[in-house]
Amino acid sequence: MLVAIRELTWDDLELIPVWSANIKAEHFTSRFYPRPFLKDNSRLPDRDSVAWFVILVESRPAGHVWLELDAQETSTAVLGILLGDPDLFGSGIGRKAIELALPVARERLKFQRVKLSVRKNNPRAITCYERCGFRIKGEGIKPMENAARIEYHVMEYE
Repeated sequence: MLVAIRELTWDDLELIPVWSANIKAEHFTSRFYPRPFLKDNSRLPDRDSVAWFVILVESRPAGHVWLELDAQETSTAVLGILLGDPDLFGSGIGRKAIELALPVARERLKFQRVKLSVRKNNPRAITCYERCGFRIKGEGIKPMENAARIEYHVMEYE
């Protein structure tokens, strides 16, 4: 499968809830958008703080990937990704999208390392990140509103 990325546009935003629903994304991740967009969803985030891309599979939009500068550590970017078709899981698309996004984002945002949080009960994502060069550097527990607790790994790429 041919995988590519392109800059996300305002029109692409309507696809994200569809992709999220398709895969029941709330079971995999706590957020579906970069933090700067969550703070102000009236416009796309500034390109000097977020690199946000649509993932194209055979020229068709299939998900999105972003890197945002960490608010506390500006030499660090935080990675987020959502692939919106469960039939595409396990086919290397996420790995390829990350590999395409990292150099473009690094050139634009000038970060030194990348980190992410991934739920411990998501082995497919953990494997994807490891294949991209991420390593587990820590762990944590996120309390949820319904009293549930989500265990996660912190992974880093330098």
